[in-house]
Amino acid sequence: MTYNEVLKSAVSRLKASGVPDFDNDAELLLEHASRKDRARLLLDREEHIPEDERELFEGLLERRISREPLQYILGKWEFMGLEFECSSACLIPRQDTELLVMSALDEIRQQNARGIRMLDLCTGSGCVIISIVKLIEETDPGSVKYISEAVGIDISKDALEIAGRNAKLNSVEIDFRQSDMFEKAGNELYDLITANPPYIETAQIEGLNPEINRFEPMIALDGGEDGLKHYRSIISGAKVHLKNGGMILMEIGDTQGASVSGLLDAAGYRDIEVLKDLAGLDRVVRAMWSGNP
Repeated sequence: MTYNEVLKSAVSRLKASGVPDFDNDAELLLEHASRKDRARLLLDREEHIPEDERELFEGLLERRISREPLQYILGKWEFMGLEFECSSACLIPRQDTELLVMSALDEIRQQNARGIRMLDLCTGSGCVIISIVKLIEETDPGSVKYISEAVGIDISKDALEIAGRNAKLNSVEIDFRQSDMFEKAGNELYDLITANPPYIETAQIEGLNPEINRFEPMIALDGGEDGLKHYRSIISGAKVHLKNGGMILMEIGDTQGASVSGLLDAAGYRDIEVLKDLAGLDRVVRAMWSGNP
């Protein structure tokens, strides 16, 4: 069979299995199996595919037909222009989360201060804190860094192993700690806290796409009965760990802007703002803490 024949068959099978973006997924899987980029595959489309490549591609294709996420099959994914290792130990880096990173970068640049200490909760693959540290260093490659200490916390040991490899992959230094929220956050105060906690209501998880509810880690999805369980914990704990004037930024579900803002307001935070993504949906909440001396 030629590359073109194999690709057409794969597209048809993925479509019949209900896989979203079946055209794109088939091409990416064939690129991965053949180690050819899209342009090379186009040139070679009438060439016969070697048997070892065809067998590898068939195995990858069967995994995608079973609805295993493309990112886990490929083992890597791009986020904020950077490459990250992906596995079922942690959530897939998603474009929605890029607003959290960009908001944090804006906050750091606006403060125009050096020696910032930051903490990232529910760090997972490390994509948020790694992107912030990497991109702020590229903005100011001078000897004095904006961020003097970056700490990433997650309860999952397996996720932290992925995060550690991603830090090395992107040549940044992050202090990753296995901890249940603030348990090992230390006694020093932070200038900035970011978080992308589990925020899906427990009852809604079963109705999600099989790529999510069958393959992504439940511990990183389940936000409790109302989806706000972890926000309550973070908002309460951050008050003890933020400097006076320190900022907290959290990704939220697109219906949670008012609820999370209300929790922050009730806890005494100031300058609360809900930021919208490119689709006009609530995506990030930012707030200032001014209660510490």
